[in-house]
Amino acid sequence: MARCPFHEDRHPSLVVFGNGWKCFGCQEHGDGVDLVARLYNLRPIDAARTIARDFGLHVDVSQPISTDARRKIEQARKKAARRRQLEKAFSRKVEEVYLQLAIVRRFVLNLKTFVEYEQVADLVHAEPYLEYLQSELQSRDITRQVEAVRAAERWF
Repeated sequence: MARCPFHEDRHPSLVVFGNGWKCFGCQEHGDGVDLVARLYNLRPIDAARTIARDFGLHVDVSQPISTDARRKIEQARKKAARRRQLEKAFSRKVEEVYLQLAIVRRFVLNLKTFVEYEQVADLVHAEPYLEYLQSELQSRDITRQVEAVRAAERWF
């Protein structure tokens, strides 16, 4: 841990991990190249060159990237794009469950007579189930979250 150089930091809030860094004060984060780029106001490529020079690493930029390496880079990009797409879809599903729960709660709270209650009894009884789905979506266990999304899709 260290005092963050990017904001007025009285207590150490910048943490360096094996694969990067994060300041829990100003929320800045990144990898080693990002840190050097931010510290010295450099472009990322210049920061990478600075790191290579400072540590005596030889980087041969005259050699073009092999087709195998290029293919691996493209696969990694596609995988990252797919992951972002899935995360967005998952977030939309979570928001959908929250919205449905809010609608059910508001509707139930506005019931005034027993006759009204009887007409929408199925909806009233769905509220605990939606609350259960909501708690599962908030779980840290990805398996439980995925099952909750699947259940929500079947229910809606």
